[in-house]
Amino acid sequence: MKLKSCFLLIGLLLVCNVYAQELCRADFLPKASAAFDLLTQKYSEERIIKEIRAKNVRWVTNLMSASAVFYKATHEKRYLDMSEQVFGNAIREWKKNEKLMHGKDDFFALQNLALAYEILQDNDRLPMGADEVMIRFADLHFDPDFVIDNNQGQERALGFVRMCNLFPDAPGVSHWREYIDKMWHFWYRNKDVDETATLYASIHLNDLINIAIESDKVALLKTPEIRRWFERYRDQQAPSGYMPEYGDDYFFAYNNWILVFEKMARLTGDASFRKAAWKLFTIGYPNLDIKYFKPGWNLRQACDWAALAEVALMPTFLKNQTLLFVLLWLPPVQTGGEKRIYRTSCYCGPLLKRELRL
Repeated sequence: MKLKSCFLLIGLLLVCNVYAQELCRADFLPKASAAFDLLTQKYSEERIIKEIRAKNVRWVTNLMSASAVFYKATHEKRYLDMSEQVFGNAIREWKKNEKLMHGKDDFFALQNLALAYEILQDNDRLPMGADEVMIRFADLHFDPDFVIDNNQGQERALGFVRMCNLFPDAPGVSHWREYIDKMWHFWYRNKDVDETATLYASIHLNDLINIAIESDKVALLKTPEIRRWFERYRDQQAPSGYMPEYGDDYFFAYNNWILVFEKMARLTGDASFRKAAWKLFTIGYPNLDIKYFKPGWNLRQACDWAALAEVALMPTFLKNQTLLFVLLWLPPVQTGGEKRIYRTSCYCGPLLKRELRL
């Protein structure tokens, strides 16, 4: 009984410690949605049509997915209405003029377009003729020879993963799958990628984790080499909580790193990644540049906040800690002789497709 009580106490302390140092939805989601609202304050349908006709493909598609993710996180209908309006206008304008589908840095576009499509489809908000335009958009952005070890390549690969899942019978799907496999094997042989800037590293890591989740490759991320890769970025964090900004980093808002650390925690079952996310938010948010809160119209900064909305959609890591608490409470398994094994190998369950859960 004394041993059991000891383990009960240890488990309770672990739960309390992680709960005290985890990002709580009530702490960050209202702040993220308020900032998004300020930065899109001058939103209007006329403005969106103007952005589409100016070939602002990257940020138009990012806005439609960001607002859709905010809807999933908050259940506020206005976000779904915004996503539907942006998506619908883009589909109509692109259908009339295919040249509007191309713009600066549009390698980010397909994965956001597909994500918006999926959420709108789940809520019966898709416009007529969307499927045809989606497939045409994907084909126009398909480059089978663009195989590279950086976020530009993985953004493309993630877009085609999502398109394969949404349109498994599309005419070009076999070519899309070949490209996805080629991109995966290109980085996986090293099980590590070293980007040239802090922000790009977080984008790349997030893309790879999403690709794994959405193409049933999560088990392939659970290797010692990849674990060390995750830890290397966690260990770059200063004691204060800041991440160093090197390379062409644009003095970003850290939200994508918070999202990546949260995903790493669930992949590894390691609460230190949750602490890294918590430290980054608690030091980073009060010290953000005014541009992340300035009322008006700034799609780049507005869409950055959707990373925190995505964090809100994850199950709390406390579930994993509660599982550990229960496992520690259970009696040990007798395996012969004096050897006794405690049931802690089940600490973190698998990540399932589209959702992070036990």
